[in-house]
Parts: sequence; C-alpha cells; structure tokens
Amino acid sequence: MKFKLKQEKLEELLEKLSVVDMYPSSVIAIKKGDDGKAVMFSIQREASGRALRYLKVNDTFFDEIEVPEKQEAIEIDAIKVLKAIKKFLPGTNLIVSVDGDKLVVTGLFEDKNEEGEVTNKRELSHNLNYSEPAEVQTSLPIDFKDGIPHVGKNKVPLDTEIKINLEDLKTAVELASVYDTEYFTFDLPKKQKLTMRIGALRSFSEFCTYQPKFNITAGESFKSIYTYGIKQLLSVMRFNDITMRASNDTPCWIYEKADDYTLGILMPPHVPTEEEVV
Repeated sequence: MKFKLKQEKLEELLEKLSVVDMYPSSVIAIKKGDDGKAVMFSIQREASGRALRYLKVNDTFFDEIEVPEKQEAIEIDAIKVLKAIKKFLPGTNLIVSVDGDKLVVTGLFEDKNEEGEVTNKRELSHNLNYSEPAEVQTSLPIDFKDGIPHVGKNKVPLDTEIKINLEDLKTAVELASVYDTEYFTFDLPKKQKLTMRIGALRSFSEFCTYQPKFNITAGESFKSIYTYGIKQLLSVMRFNDITMRASNDTPCWIYEKADDYTLGILMPPHVPTEEEVV
C-alpha cells in the first residue's frame, strides 16, 4: 500500500474517515477497480453498532496511488495519524506507505531565506502502528429497486429524497448547542416546508423549530428523529447541498458525492420512549 498526496488532502481524508470521533479506529482498503485503477474504500459501523459510515475515494483524489494486484486493508488510529500530520504545512508533498507493521508518513520541511528561496530540506517521517482488520466490509447493506434504496432486514424503502443546504444544517447544529441536545426531528408533510424540531423530546423540554432551505427531489413526505451522528457528519462535509434519503421512522442515508469521493452515513432513527413526545 502506497500513495502520495498533499498534506491538506491527507488531512481531509483522515477527517472523513474518523468523522470527528465516531470512527477513531478506521479501516481503509485499496483494490483494483473495474476500470483497472485503484480505489480506496472504508465501510464501517461505529463502536455502538448504530451508524454505518461509507467512504469511497477515487484515484483522482491522490497525486499517485499504487494499484494492488489484490485487495489490501489495514486498520489505523485515524485521530493519531491526523494529529501527526498537522506538523506538516499545507502544500507539503507526503508519501504514505506500509513498511512491516508500521504505517509510514514522510514529508519534507523546507528552510527559506528572506527572498523566499529554499535553502535546505529536512525530512520528518512518522512510523505509526496499524493492525490487520478483523473484518473488511465491501458493500453497503442497501438494495436499490427502481432507483429507490431499501435498507434493513425488511428492506424498508427510503422513498423520499431531499437536498438540504449544508450551511442551514450547520445552523441547526449551532441551535442544538443552545439547547444542549443532539435530537433532531425532521418533519416534511406533503406539499409543505421541511421543519426541524431541535431539542429533547420530553414534555418539559425546551426546544426550537427551524426551517432550513431544501428541495424535494423524490417522494412526498417523511418524519423521523435522528440523534448521534448528525453534528459529526456535517462537520466533515464540504458541499452546499447534502442529499438525504428517508421515510417515516426509518434509517436515513445522508451523503455527498464529488468527482473524487463519496461520503455518507446510514443512520438509524431514534425510537421515542413512552415519556417522550413526538
């Protein structure tokens, strides 16, 4: 396993793997795609077994990446690696490789004179432990029928698709911090606006309601409650419009797709208790 990329690209990759702190121990695998080019992927549940993160990275994300003859996979402490590479300046060319039982990240520090000319180069090489993953998932537990994703053992259709403005969703997260909550109720009645109820669900709980900008691109309506994972995922996304697939009280598939990667999380719904209101 070996690839080359800029410091800021590796930082972005590690942030998307760890999703802040949801997946501190991250599995990465590289295989030869159908087109003969290398593709990196990581499909993994977080420690509690709830949310499942999907990351696929095309060869165009990297400056160079070796194409393996057979699938290669390692498990790394993504947060530790992220801390290590922050010592390199953005724009620094990094080489990431596996050597024995170590993940090696190597780059150069450049010394410059007053005119900005490089006068000396010094190497920094991190040698970090990795392990063999106990399991490498190769596909999402999602079936597509007529373009509609079906999830779970009962293959529940997520027949409503909306595009939500990322900055508006980040505003919702900021509002959640006011109420010290991670409860987000998404309510889209037929032919009406999407409303988010932000706050705990007990009758005495404080909360606010907020209407983010959105476009409905499939289906008509849905209502579901989501908690842990919304805030973390949004912090590592970068596109203006985030795609969300859901139905009533179902998991949601929330993702962004770029030319060089796809990042998404399959997130379970919160099931209210008898003491909670919906």
